[in-house]
Amino acid sequence: MGRAAVYAFLARALTYPDATHRAALEAEILPVLRGLRPADEAVAASLAAAVEATQAPLEDLRRAHSELFPPVGSSDCAVYEAPYRTRDLFQETDILADIAGFYRAHGLVVGGRERERPDHIAVELEFMALLARKEAHALAELGRGEVEVCRSTQDAFLRDHLGGWGCAFGERLQRLTAHPFYRATGALLTVWLASDMAARRITPSEPVGEPPPPLTREEIDAEAENAACPLGGMRP
Repeated sequence: MGRAAVYAFLARALTYPDATHRAALEAEILPVLRGLRPADEAVAASLAAAVEATQAPLEDLRRAHSELFPPVGSSDCAVYEAPYRTRDLFQETDILADIAGFYRAHGLVVGGRERERPDHIAVELEFMALLARKEAHALAELGRGEVEVCRSTQDAFLRDHLGGWGCAFGERLQRLTAHPFYRATGALLTVWLASDMAARRITPSEPVGEPPPPLTREEIDAEAENAACPLGGMRP
């Protein structure tokens, strides 16, 4: 359950730090993490730093989170996958649909009280935590077929989605904040994804770096006009 705990920790760490999330972190996740002894030295060091940084006061975490990821307007540290991959609104829709398809295949629907997009970094990390827990359960209780389903889904999701942009997000997070907890979280995310993919012999199908700048209002209006009239430049 170690892999599941690391993914769950990262998902919680990148969600708004309210009292409920803090309680779940302390009761369910941190006890497991403190018992882990990763063979990868970079992962071990980053994990220890991130666990230690969780002791920061809740109000400090809230303030830092709100500064990094404002609820309104653009953020220098985009928390969604699609903006890292494209500025095209149609391609973004395809990306969201593909991610949602992974979730539906495992009986999941993004939403509930938090109503978050399927490509939010915390949602993708929580999905990986779920798959890792299912794999551990399948190894202990179910047959080889179920184990292979869990493993192949994780490999595909890392290859096609989280693995391609998660490291870039982690590196960007480290650059954009001075808060110890979020710097440690960014470092752990970066080294953990790299280590997990290396262990599983996965190469992202489309690795990304810095997200492209967001569309300007003029570009958004132009795309909307072209979508409404794809043959707008032609006349009878």
